[in-house]
Amino acid sequence: MNSPAPARTVRKLCAFTLVELLVVIAVIGVLLSLTFPALKGAIKRARSLTCENNARQIATAIAAFSTSHKDQLPENRTLVQGKTDQHVTWRYKFVQEGYIPSGKSWICRSAPESALSEVGWFDSGTTSVGDEASHYALNGHVLWKLKKDNTEEARPESQIFRPSHTLLLAENRGMFPDIRVINYIVAQQDNTGGPFAWWHGGKGTYSFSDGHVEQIRFLDTGNPDCRWHNGRDLNDDPVEGVLPENLPSHGHDDWKYLVHPIYLK
Repeated sequence: MNSPAPARTVRKLCAFTLVELLVVIAVIGVLLSLTFPALKGAIKRARSLTCENNARQIATAIAAFSTSHKDQLPENRTLVQGKTDQHVTWRYKFVQEGYIPSGKSWICRSAPESALSEVGWFDSGTTSVGDEASHYALNGHVLWKLKKDNTEEARPESQIFRPSHTLLLAENRGMFPDIRVINYIVAQQDNTGGPFAWWHGGKGTYSFSDGHVEQIRFLDTGNPDCRWHNGRDLNDDPVEGVLPENLPSHGHDDWKYLVHPIYLK
């Protein structure tokens, strides 16, 4: 006698319907739309902090250079040894002498444009043959004199009268190793803005002569008391003229009429 056939097992196949799949996709889309602004803000903040760290690292390197060179500040440019028509910048010297490595330490990832160097630029009778592409430049007003030779600056860093107030390094998008606030530079305009940084929520990164770093609006670097120069930091101020020894507070109220609108936001 034949044994009975085994009962067939019936399996029910489970799958998403098209409607269910669309609902899942819609939920994922909503979650992404809620988290993306926070993620974007976190990325901006991380880049901003990296920029501050870059400026702090460069300021520390300047202090180390100063300690090794009898308290002297670096010149913005120096002649190449044995040449009278070629110069290199302080940024190039810092890379060559091991104070700051080449590359990302000189770059702000929040900047709207790639960093520039002045290699190939002809200035005051000499051509730049060495520079580092960078978004950071020395405050040209703290330099005692702008000479291109192999001697160090004639002025000790300790002669900066108000180090916690006076800028040492400025974030910008120009090619030059130093930057100053003479009016024709302040008034420089193009389709996207002026030379001074604004890309950290309307602010730029600045380091001060005492080593601390701040992100502030460009207009605030000149008002109510100018942070670029303060009497003993410059013999002859190209904007205000010769300043008296008692260092009166002086601002640049006219900047709001000169700057690109991007600095007024």
